[in-house]
Amino acid sequence: MLGTDTLWLRPAVSKARYYPGGWPAGARIDATGARFTVPTTGSVLPALGTATPNAQLQFANGGLISLQTRNLDISTSNVVKNQSTDTGLKLSITKATGLFSGTFTHTDSSKLTFKGIILQEGANAKGFGFFLSTPANVVGASGQGGGVTLQPQP
Repeated sequence: MLGTDTLWLRPAVSKARYYPGGWPAGARIDATGARFTVPTTGSVLPALGTATPNAQLQFANGGLISLQTRNLDISTSNVVKNQSTDTGLKLSITKATGLFSGTFTHTDSSKLTFKGIILQEGANAKGFGFFLSTPANVVGASGQGGGVTLQPQP
């Protein structure tokens, strides 16, 4: 499935913790999806090598001061070992669905959760997800969304 230049609308909701002004004029996005097949052998994440670490998570936007990369090792049974200095990093992969989730330490020192899904085919064969930053503790402040990419070590 591929949906290019899709218009995503969100009305203003003044008391929302994230994007209270919404995007009533719309935000243009591309959407990609594919059928998921539970692998009979190997990890859900395609093209993992045998070197350690063999995968990485990248976090972007969401109030981060820069792109953040975390190294990890994913076994053929989808067991994840943190290979980064981020002691708050945790990742779990659900083999039956291709969903992944976990926590990481934001550059503002908060521990945030993230969620995503793994695409198994084509040029985008990797995981894509999101996280939400912690809103500042001031009147009118809102949090921001950020992106997560899970991929084999380049």
